[in-house]
Amino acid sequence: MAIFILFIIIYFVHYFVYCTNLSLLFVRACNDIMFKLVNGNLIVLGEGRKVLYPEETVVSDSDVFALFSSSEASELLSTASDDNAYG
Repeated sequence: MAIFILFIIIYFVHYFVYCTNLSLLFVRACNDIMFKLVNGNLIVLGEGRKVLYPEETVVSDSDVFALFSSSEASELLSTASDDNAYG
């Protein structure tokens, strides 16, 4: 189930953020990356809940995000970019 959720989130990340910027997000995130969709808008946090995208976003300590390993999320993204990944 977690892989399915991660795949959906990565799909939205891939859709909303250009690939070059996305690669930078994974680098800036260090070990962990967090995602949340709010009213159709993607919010990405790095370690320590530092806002990575969009940078002007303010998040509360009580906001809940999906947490993933940056390396695993990046690997899944590269798989999702493959034409065969969607069946």
